Amino acid sequence: ECLHDLARDPDHADLFANYRERLTATLEDTGDPRALGHGQVWEDHPRLRGQMRYFPEAD
Repeated sequence: ECLHDLARDPDHADLFANYRERLTATLEDTGDPRALGHGQVWEDHPRLRGQMRYFPEAD
């Protein structure tokens, strides 16, 4: 593998938490609908071809 995901590595937990907090704060400060509980707007927005995107249910 050429990718080693460090996000769940316990040695990097503090860094991961810091970045998550900074990202969340930035999204909230800039009024991002996804951070304010209105993320569905991105899924319900009409598409150019009038089709809704299909997303399979998560496992």
